[in-house]
Amino acid sequence: QQGPMRWSAGWEWASVDLDSALSYSLVTGAEHSRLRYDMPWLAWEYGQGPWSGSAMASWPRLNMRYRHRQYLGQTGEDLSEPYDDAGRQRRRLRPRLGLSYRFAPGRALHFAYVESMYSPTSHTLAPVSVGAIPIDYQYQIPGSLARKLAMQLDWEIDRRSFAWLSLSHQKITNAQYDNGSMLYPLEVLYSDKVGSLG
Repeated sequence: QQGPMRWSAGWEWASVDLDSALSYSLVTGAEHSRLRYDMPWLAWEYGQGPWSGSAMASWPRLNMRYRHRQYLGQTGEDLSEPYDDAGRQRRRLRPRLGLSYRFAPGRALHFAYVESMYSPTSHTLAPVSVGAIPIDYQYQIPGSLARKLAMQLDWEIDRRSFAWLSLSHQKITNAQYDNGSMLYPLEVLYSDKVGSLG
């Protein structure tokens, strides 16, 4: 930290392997998904007087592989050709920009532009909000890319009452395998990959 400015940086990575198997009579169906994720990031924050701002640059990348086998449980003989597929989210810049103006005690206006990737991990050291506007992972699955534009008004009415107004627009692009089907967490759905959600 230097005066009203603060810098932070990090490099996160994760390796996730998920397996499941279902057996019926003599036949077993087995699935394996492998995810490899990493994200270097650099963040800057500034605050002085009524103005504060933040900027962050991240470069996330996700590689995933999927394999499905159907075989005889006693002998291990494949009943059909094993199915293999792969997908990826290539590394590219994902910026985040935020600006806040506090025009009275307990009253402020916030703006944010956020690009993010939903990590397959449950933890992060990177900032989880842009100013007062949180990064929202609702309706996303691991590997989803989101682009969000938001504005928020905070208004303290009195010592016991507080109100806020939020407007936002978000576009989500879910991760896909090479054949167009959607990546999904094995602990939620079994036996098939998802082509679409409705």
